[in-house]
Amino acid sequence: MKPYLKSFFIAITVFYSLSSRAQDATKWTPKDIINTQFLRSVKFSPNGKIVVWSRRKGVKKKDRFVSNLYITRLEVKKDSGFLSLPLTNGNDNDYNPLFAKDNTSIYFLSSREKGKKLWQISLYGGEAKAVATFKDGISNLQWKDKNTLLYVSNEGKTLRESELKKKKDNVLVVEDEAHWKPTRVYAYNLKTKQITRITHNKKPLSNYRVSPNGEWLVYTMQMSRHYPSDAQPDPTYFLKNLKTGKTIQVLKSLGFPSYGFKFTQDNKGFYFTSETDSNPQWNGAGIGLLYYFDLAKSSFSKVNLRWDLGIGGGFDVVGNDVIVSLANKATRTLAYYKRGKNSWQKLKMDFGVK
Repeated sequence: MKPYLKSFFIAITVFYSLSSRAQDATKWTPKDIINTQFLRSVKFSPNGKIVVWSRRKGVKKKDRFVSNLYITRLEVKKDSGFLSLPLTNGNDNDYNPLFAKDNTSIYFLSSREKGKKLWQISLYGGEAKAVATFKDGISNLQWKDKNTLLYVSNEGKTLRESELKKKKDNVLVVEDEAHWKPTRVYAYNLKTKQITRITHNKKPLSNYRVSPNGEWLVYTMQMSRHYPSDAQPDPTYFLKNLKTGKTIQVLKSLGFPSYGFKFTQDNKGFYFTSETDSNPQWNGAGIGLLYYFDLAKSSFSKVNLRWDLGIGGGFDVVGNDVIVSLANKATRTLAYYKRGKNSWQKLKMDFGVK
């Protein structure tokens, strides 16, 4: 079995073992729903021996939800699963964990100290330490290479924002298109401590993804402040070659919003989803379809899911293949799509869980 596929099955095992402990034979109550704990942000170490993940739970005294980081050591068996240990255990939200390339520590973001710092914690114990402070904020960490982290931030306060602060104006501005401050992708070098702006989008960037080899970057630019309320106009999508610096607009002919960009392990393309309906004017009322963008051809094609109901819960790339959560009316079902030269073979997945 391939290492990355084996890692996926281990993650499923860890998830079900954690979920089974929280199950109860009685019916759920509103209190049960509020106190449900969620497993998120599952990441494997470069050597495939450790999993880091976050557990989100409600804290009654604080009247809010808190996320802490945990690790599961896949080389250490415990009971019917694997040994899991907490990395953080406070009342702050710790999230977006990434393993260091040398397997010795984890970088992460946190709400502690106003959420503007990059943190690092050793896998061998000890307190988390602040690596750097980002006065204009930091979010959505991704590796470009072993020494460079990409993140999303902005250029700081505009002249207008500074003037309003001087006047102590407490007016809340809503949907101000003329003074819409863009967020962009930046690079932070862990050795030189240098920050470099990567994208130059004129409007806010909503999400991005970098290829495993750090050569390609695909990102989404929002076109209006009112998009969440009327889904108009559609976002625009750009592909940047981080070696040459060339940026091109992509997916212009698709006609529907696209989400969830994920590169293949061979760095030859990326998968993404798009919701399609009979009337493009009303985005969001259709079914989810899966597409593949070929970097060499600079074009995309639809993956034949062989399933009329479309995607129901996202997808994950495994090597160059993809695992898809398919809509199944009131439930969902998983399918594995093995990529060939020009097509995908659908394989059924059965975990023996009822």
